[in-house]
Amino acid sequence: MHQMNEMFFGGGWLMNLFWLLVAALIIAGIVLLIKAIASAGDQGTSAPPEQEYPKEESRKILEERYARGEINEEEFERKKAKLRE
Repeated sequence: MHQMNEMFFGGGWLMNLFWLLVAALIIAGIVLLIKAIASAGDQGTSAPPEQEYPKEESRKILEERYARGEINEEEFERKKAKLRE
C-alpha cells in the first residue's frame, strides 16, 4: 500500500497538497453556504423607502401596513398627510 501512495502521490508531499486542497474546497463550500443562507434570510425583511414609489403606490402600501396592524392610526394619518404634500 505504501508503494502505491509513493507511485501516485510522490511519497507524501503531493498527498499533503491534495488533502490541503480538499480541506480548502470544503471550507469554501461551507462559507458559500452560510452566505447563501444569510442572504436568503435578508430578502423581504427590509422594505425599500416609500419615497421610491409613486404617491399612489405609497398610499396603497401605507393602507396595507395599517390593515396588517404594523402601524397605528395616528402614524397612518400622519404619513397619509405627508403623502399629500
